[in-house]
Amino acid sequence: MSGTRKAASSRAGDGGAKTARVGRRIDGYALASIICLALVCVVTSSVCSARIPLEQTSRLLLEKLPLVGAAVDTSDINPNYETILYRVRIPRVLMAVIVGISLSEAGVMY
Repeated sequence: MSGTRKAASSRAGDGGAKTARVGRRIDGYALASIICLALVCVVTSSVCSARIPLEQTSRLLLEKLPLVGAAVDTSDINPNYETILYRVRIPRVLMAVIVGISLSEAGVMY
């Protein structure tokens, strides 16, 4: 009888370690998904009829970050690019992200 208890307890212990590995794997997938989403947002913000170079788009977006903004020089970028990016493209990209998240949550709930 005690041998059965040991086997059951060892299986229960393996389940906890397996759950931790699955949790780390899911965290890794979530992090990779967020990084991919950020990269897609930057690329789609630079592509349109008034094409803004990807390097300038990245610099304009990095300028708004709290810790990095002071180190980024955007003085050579056309001010029209800044207006196009912040007033037209970023709101559209953020709205597309919100709609995509909403649709995926609706699909999960259905």
